Amino acid sequence: MLYFLLLLAQVVLLCWQPWLWLNGESVSGIGLSLVVADIVALI
Repeated sequence: MLYFLLLLAQVVLLCWQPWLWLNGESVSGIGLSLVVADIVALI
């Protein structure tokens, strides 16, 4: 169950940041690194 919750949290974060970018928030180095870290964590 804990593994499922961690996986769900990673997927939500992976979708959340690009959604913010599409709504006008500027792309920052921290936001981009969070997306890359989420992708690596899901691999």
